[in-house]
Amino acid sequence: MLRDIRKMLLKKLLLFIILTILLSSLVISAEICEVSEVKNKLKSVLYTFLTTSSAPIGVEEIKELLIFYLAIEGGAITTECSDEIITIMIQVGDITLPTCSNGIEYGECSSQRPEYCYAGNLIERCNICGCDNSGDEPFCDYNTNQCAGSSDYIECNVDANCGSNDYIGGESCSGNSITRDYIEYNCSTPNTEASDCTDSTTPVLQEICEFGCDNINNICYTVACVDGQVEDDGACIDTAAFLEGSGTSGDPYIIYNCLQLQNMESELSAHYELGRDIDCFDTINWNGGEGFDPVGTFTGSLDGNNYEISDLYINRPGENNIGLFGISDTDYNIGIRNLGMVDSDITGDRYVGGIAGYSYDGQIINVYNTGSVLGGSHVGGIVGYTQDLIENSYNTGSITGSGNSIGGIAGENNAVPITNSYNEGEINGGSTVGGIAGYNNAGIHSSRNTGSVSGDNTVGGIAGSSWMPSSNIYNTGDVNGGSYVGGIFGDLYVDLTNAYNTGSVTGDSYVGGIFAGWGSSSNSYNTGSVTGNSNVGGIFAGDGYSSNSYYLDSICGDCDNSNGEALTDGEMKTKDSYLPEWDFDTIWNIGSSYPFLR
Repeated sequence: MLRDIRKMLLKKLLLFIILTILLSSLVISAEICEVSEVKNKLKSVLYTFLTTSSAPIGVEEIKELLIFYLAIEGGAITTECSDEIITIMIQVGDITLPTCSNGIEYGECSSQRPEYCYAGNLIERCNICGCDNSGDEPFCDYNTNQCAGSSDYIECNVDANCGSNDYIGGESCSGNSITRDYIEYNCSTPNTEASDCTDSTTPVLQEICEFGCDNINNICYTVACVDGQVEDDGACIDTAAFLEGSGTSGDPYIIYNCLQLQNMESELSAHYELGRDIDCFDTINWNGGEGFDPVGTFTGSLDGNNYEISDLYINRPGENNIGLFGISDTDYNIGIRNLGMVDSDITGDRYVGGIAGYSYDGQIINVYNTGSVLGGSHVGGIVGYTQDLIENSYNTGSITGSGNSIGGIAGENNAVPITNSYNEGEINGGSTVGGIAGYNNAGIHSSRNTGSVSGDNTVGGIAGSSWMPSSNIYNTGDVNGGSYVGGIFGDLYVDLTNAYNTGSVTGDSYVGGIFAGWGSSSNSYNTGSVTGNSNVGGIFAGDGYSSNSYYLDSICGDCDNSNGEALTDGEMKTKDSYLPEWDFDTIWNIGSSYPFLR
């Protein structure tokens, strides 16, 4: 206030200033208008006011300051008192402020710190002007207001010597509130050489946001936006920025819309979770018709929290590594899990999948795809090529590839088996085509296929070609191909145990109810029709081997290599026909029909 008055004086304005002051605790109500009785005390308080900005100031202090230091005549100041307030009328005329000998104006610091211009005289006021830190006395002794050495100065005698309490920084958004940090200073053991300044910062509420707040721009929303949206000119729009989480495994980013899904590309090693079902219908209009840009190489993790991503569109027929993730090399302990891809439309060339085009060194658990996946080679409903653990996953979408390694779950699986998974979708490919995997080089266990499977060569209800042992699997879908066609495996090179086929198997040569090739099967059966022109078998076709394996005697009229034992329909439905080799306690069960896996 005093600086404002001073500026007005410099401009030589003639005006009236009306001050309305609450009663000061320094002077009781009855004494306020009795200047003569409190004048000496007010001078002391006035000095305190000039040396510390936090000291209170009463009405008579203001009058004394104006009269004594600014040379305003007393008659220009009048005071009216009531029980609660004091009104001061100040008539300011043409006044010249006193200056000091070096030309410094009243209230200003000299270049020779700590000199201060005070009523026309230069005095030392290090609490205002500070000390020359390059000299022998760099510290301000707040007890004397003079500069001193390090061994004999007092750092503070009141809190205000340490700093002015004030807001610092800008406003910030947290939850539904806007806050701003407030710093407060404290002088401990004041007026002693042991005095010390400390400070503390506390967020102070500025505003409560009815509709939540934008933690990027730190403002309140004026409309009710859902998670993953921000306000734009009074409307809610999706934002690509991650509004929740920090991207760590313990505090993952939360994804609420398709823009944020695409924005995973910006932090490929971060950890993510879905916060709700996500509709990506607009991706058909993205990138000039190419749609969503596959994320990769992704090394973080994604937990779908059992939510779905729907209508994801990717149309990149000339590109490899196509899927929600182009290449996935995820954190093995978390990986990609609990996620559904619904009604997606994904097209690429090589390594194309509903979840990932190419995947290794991670886990894919409890995921599914119901959309269509189209490509050249290595095409799968979940992944095009995988070295990941895949379990508890399924596909019901149509999977089509013009080349090799086409499968309902994986085009090709290596290193780690596929377990507890199934396919219900229609699978069509060139060569090495299967209901679960096109090319199986890691094993398939406790899995099934019920969709139709068609290809040119090396076609199987579970896998087109298998080079690792598999068990506890079955197929009920129809299988069609040229050569090397089987109800379970088109081309088997290793052992298969506990499997059955009930779908029809049709081909040209090397057509088997369970498999074709050079492998072996045990504890298996086939009741599906087997049709071919050469090398046709109820269980297998080729130079393989089978034990404790059976086929229905009526399904193979053209069989010329019916390895296994033919049984009648009644015998196939009788438990004793399979004993003692088959385990009906933990693996198999049978009722009034054919055996089935538990």
